[in-house]
Parts: sequence; structure tokens; C-alpha cells
Amino acid sequence: MNAYLHESLLTVISISIGLLYLLGIIAAIDAIFRARSSQSAIAWSLSLFMFPLIALPLYQFFSSRKFTAYLQSRRSGDAEIHQLVEKLGREMTPGVKASLEPASSPGFANSTQATCWLLNPLAPRIT
Repeated sequence: MNAYLHESLLTVISISIGLLYLLGIIAAIDAIFRARSSQSAIAWSLSLFMFPLIALPLYQFFSSRKFTAYLQSRRSGDAEIHQLVEKLGREMTPGVKASLEPASSPGFANSTQATCWLLNPLAPRIT
């Protein structure tokens, strides 16, 4: 009777540990898709794979928070930058646009030399 109880207890513990690791794998996949950065995705997935008993409660606590304010501020900042770039592109005079295009710069053998000269105008021209 005692051996049967011991055997069934080991079976329950083994199944519990297996389910814990299965939940850790599922949570790791979720962490990969929901993470804000690649570093956090790697950190969460590794910890959930290796230490699910410790990492699962922490992940459930921290992942339940929706970082919508962060995402909204990030997207609005990106939108402002894109609007400024488009406005700057429309307001550029044709002379400025022409000076920024390497192919239209005379006296260069190829576009690589023109690009190098744009980056360092004091460099000598090699023809």
C-alpha cells in the first residue's frame, strides 16, 4: 500500500512538473510576440524555459500590464517625425535637392566619390 502511494505521488509530481514546463513554453511564445524589445523577448523566453516555477508568476504579474500609454506616445512621436521629414522634403529648394544628389554633382568619377565628398567636403577630389 505504501509503495503504491509513493508511486502515485511521484506520478502526480512528474505530471505537475511537465505541465509547469508546458505552461512556461506557452508563456515564452507569448512573450516573444508581445515584448516591446528584442532584449526583453529573449530575457523572458529564456527565463520561462529554464525557470518556469519562478518566471511564470513574475511574467503573469508584469505582462498583465498593458503598456498602451508607452505605445501611444511612441507612435505619436514617430508620426510627428514623419510629418517633419515630409514637410522638409517639400520645402527644399531645387538647388539644395540637386546638391544632395551625388549623380548630379560634376567632377566625380562615380557616385561613391561624390558621397565621400558630401560627407567630407575638404577631402581632395580624385579624378
